[in-house]
Amino acid sequence: GPGELFTTVLYDQFMRIRHGDRFWYENYRENRILTENEFNFINSLTIKSLLLLISNIRDEDLSDTPFVLDSNTVCPQPYQLSELYMDDCVQLNTFDYYTRSNWQIPLIWGLVFLYVALVIMVLFMMAAYNQHRRQAILSAGRTQRAKKIEGTDLTNEEGEVLVVWEIKGGLKSETRNVSIKFGPGKRMVLFNGDTILRKVDLRNQTQIIIWRPFDDHMHLIVKIPHEYDIILRCRTPLDRTVIIDKLQTFLNDIGIGHTMEEPQKRAMMKDVFTKKDRQKLLENFFKSVFREGAQVGAGDIGETRGDILECELTRDEFADAMSLKADSLFVDQMFALIDQDGNGFISFREFLDMIVIFAKGSPE
Repeated sequence: GPGELFTTVLYDQFMRIRHGDRFWYENYRENRILTENEFNFINSLTIKSLLLLISNIRDEDLSDTPFVLDSNTVCPQPYQLSELYMDDCVQLNTFDYYTRSNWQIPLIWGLVFLYVALVIMVLFMMAAYNQHRRQAILSAGRTQRAKKIEGTDLTNEEGEVLVVWEIKGGLKSETRNVSIKFGPGKRMVLFNGDTILRKVDLRNQTQIIIWRPFDDHMHLIVKIPHEYDIILRCRTPLDRTVIIDKLQTFLNDIGIGHTMEEPQKRAMMKDVFTKKDRQKLLENFFKSVFREGAQVGAGDIGETRGDILECELTRDEFADAMSLKADSLFVDQMFALIDQDGNGFISFREFLDMIVIFAKGSPE
């Protein structure tokens, strides 16, 4: 047990705690919680009297000291219970699954991991097969629908129609799935199913620029003068290679030169010219033409932005401005009449001359 000093320290500490506790029952004179009689009653209580108060045990059935064995015990015991007569503690029985299993357990875990790996591999194979089958079905369906559109399909080595994403396509600059046809003649067609999304007339083109970024193997941009860019993102690097090779072959066959440039992707995407940009330029083009035609006539163009002066209308854009079909005879005749230099495009000055002639009857 503890020594004399530590015993004295403990005794003194607990006495201080007891005396300082205002709810301790012996401090009844200060806290006035108990009366003198109640205090005396509490002090007179024994283990026997407390058990009699809280139970139905009779007085003769309890000895005066219930937890001490003596000669007056009502229920005599052979000896007083103490730790000296208790059995020693024994170690609990345990079972080790790895005992005498030097190779069985590793084999079982190896089989479990092998089974999981096989299941994952089968799932991946099934997903790849389903994707290939779906692509084949879609390609077959696209081939059937695309027969209505003239031209030669751009296909891969297996003969499947290639499907790529056109980025920033249309006036809403959305990303959409497109396929490409070359021809007939000097034309390119971008379509989805049996819907033509864009026709590119190359009859009056002499040089085209192809951008393929050196730090990206999916993107491709075709820059055509007087047109907005064709911005494509291929599904695989192989698809991009096939598209570039067949586009170069097509351009060589129709006698149009082309150059290949490899800019950085970030700089390339920053310099793209979308349909939205082209539409904004055309709006400013028409506003400037009608303003100049109404104010100064054809003799003086006045202060007009350089990009508007350099802008030239294609046949399709001219037809769209006239709210007519691009293949109509009237559009062909009007376009040939306005295109004074015969380069296949209508310049700012040529369109302004037309406005003045219609307004005044003479370009003067």
